Amino acid sequence: MKTGFLMLYRFFLFKLNLVLKGLFFTACNATNVRSCDNGTPPPLSTEITDCRIMPCNILRGTTVMLDTIFQNYRYTETTRPRAVAFDLEEPIDLPLPQEDGCEGFTNIRCPLDPGDRVRYHFELDVNALYPMTSFALIFSLLDDGEQEIFCFEVDVQLVE
Repeated sequence: MKTGFLMLYRFFLFKLNLVLKGLFFTACNATNVRSCDNGTPPPLSTEITDCRIMPCNILRGTTVMLDTIFQNYRYTETTRPRAVAFDLEEPIDLPLPQEDGCEGFTNIRCPLDPGDRVRYHFELDVNALYPMTSFALIFSLLDDGEQEIFCFEVDVQLVE
C-alpha cells in the first residue's frame, strides 16, 4: 500500500513540476501587449519574435513570428487574421499572407468549438523597403461571422 501511494505522490510531483515549468516558460517568453478598447478578449498568451516589452523593435527585411494561445468562446468553421496599423491615427489595413487562420493552428483543426484552447502561429515578412517608422498595431483573429475571437494591440518600431 505504501509503495502505491509513494508512486502516486511522485507522479503528482512530476506533473506539478511540468506544469510550473510550462507556466514559467510561457511567462518568460510572453510579449507585453495591450487589450483592445472594444472589449474583445486578448489571447491568454502572446509571443512576438525578439520582443518582450513595447515598443517591439522589428528589423526590416526579416520575418516576424507571432505565437498566441487563446480560448475560443463560440463555434466557428473558419477564421482569418486581420492586422490594422495606426500611423498618425489613420487606420491602415495590412495585407496578410495568411488568409485562412485555421492553417496557423498547431494543436487543433477547424471547426472550433466553444471552450477550445488554441495555439496559433503566424509569420509575416517585413519588407526591407518599408520606411523606418513607429505605429500601433491591432491584431485580431476573426470567426466566420467576421466577429473577433481575440484582439490585442502592440506598439511597433521598424528599425534597420
